[in-house]
Amino acid sequence: MIAAVAAQGVGVRELLRTFNCGVGMLLYVDPAHVDVVRGALAAIGEEPYALGRVVPRPAADAPQVRLSGASWMGGAVEVE
Repeated sequence: MIAAVAAQGVGVRELLRTFNCGVGMLLYVDPAHVDVVRGALAAIGEEPYALGRVVPRPAADAPQVRLSGASWMGGAVEVE
């Protein structure tokens, strides 16, 4: 559905602001504990997905958020 709305000329920023993309909850997990957390979630019937990673910005004026991989966004989008 989002791709159909985007095809009508709605901008990426508006799409991201308007639509809940189906993520119910986010957990920021230390990479050393990912397997334990995934196992705990699976044990209660949840299916965890890795949605991204936290990395240092290369420079103070670099975008704070970088989204990539969604074809309806044209590949990658940087949000300041």
